[in-house]
Amino acid sequence: MRVLIAVMPLASHLYPSIPLAWALQNAGHEVRVASNAHMGQYITAAGLTAVSTGEEPDFVSPQVVNPGALESLTRALGFESPKDRLWGAVRHYTLGAFARYYAGDPLNAGQQSMADELVAFAKSWKPDLIIWDPACLPAPIAARACGAASARLLWGQDYFAWIRDRLVARLREGEAGVTEDPLVQAMKPMLDRFGYEFDEEMLLGHWTIDPIPELMRLETETVTVPVRWLPYNGGAALPDWLREPPARPRVALSLGLTTHRLFQEIDVPISGLLDMVADMDLELVATLADEQVAKLGTVPDNVRIVDYVPLTQLLPTCSAIIHHGGYGTFVAAATAKVPQLIAMEEGGDALATAEYIERRGAGIAVDSQGFSLADMKKGLARLLDDPSFRDGADRVYADMLAAPSPADVVPSLERLTEQYRSRQA
Repeated sequence: MRVLIAVMPLASHLYPSIPLAWALQNAGHEVRVASNAHMGQYITAAGLTAVSTGEEPDFVSPQVVNPGALESLTRALGFESPKDRLWGAVRHYTLGAFARYYAGDPLNAGQQSMADELVAFAKSWKPDLIIWDPACLPAPIAARACGAASARLLWGQDYFAWIRDRLVARLREGEAGVTEDPLVQAMKPMLDRFGYEFDEEMLLGHWTIDPIPELMRLETETVTVPVRWLPYNGGAALPDWLREPPARPRVALSLGLTTHRLFQEIDVPISGLLDMVADMDLELVATLADEQVAKLGTVPDNVRIVDYVPLTQLLPTCSAIIHHGGYGTFVAAATAKVPQLIAMEEGGDALATAEYIERRGAGIAVDSQGFSLADMKKGLARLLDDPSFRDGADRVYADMLAAPSPADVVPSLERLTEQYRSRQA
């Protein structure tokens, strides 16, 4: 069969799909991966065929979300406080995705072009199955346009389906206090452009491929195919310093944009984090961008600064990792059975991953509220000294192994594609 994978133009959204794309390709299926033009280098580097759909979007300007739509939806869902974790999910995940493709928004003209080109390619190539990133909302329209089966591949907890289930239930029960469905209204401009009416498949697809460990999943009504999330971080030559086991405990530091922002907000420079470990008997490997390195002063002797090394190479040599709580980093650490110290901020992925690793005894979360480097240092020392965290990391790894591999789910995807594709033929 022909399979088109459509993703938001971010490497963090592409990488979770690559092991599944390989599994489908290795099973003899034709696979194409569609995203904006600048993503082609990452797609082809993974040995896959890239389809360019639109130019590089503007991810620098603040995302425009209609305040009225946000208020209407959060009121309908019963979320009252912007501090509510699920309020943040509505703001950043659901409405943020709609705003990217909202017709007529001058900031998102590139994404509107992406929608047009994705639909045009689907009509031309005629895939049997379109697998799509939940934030890539033109994909289910492309599936409808060419008669393909439509499946979402998650990269985190399924806020989209959870919010939809809650909203539908509250509307049905008359609890929402609104006369119109806010999600339908949010999606309507894009649907109108292509001549379609809203239905549930336009938001959630026919089924969902879920790589999140079972204990982390939100309860939803969607048909779900569990799959194991295999970490992919890109390829690189193995550095000489990784060829030998470390002489003392090695700790990885992967800040990402989220934790970099967190440290700015609480007025703690990255240099303070590096100085924190100066008197500890460990080797810290910090992956920092050039602009971050430029702001550093003297680097402690036991700190190694690198601009990039795949976590799949680095983490098997590590005794712990400090990171921002993103799902990709979490999965890489879980697969390497490494205890995790997560620096949290309000909203984002860290709340879910931190809650899970603490629940399984595999790590420690440090909240931005009341943050101190002294507490973070104590937490890191605990991770390295207490063997129970290694046991917890083993439990998290076992949770990951409980799901079938990407190769194992290919027959299920074939059966579901036949079921839904033939129904629309």
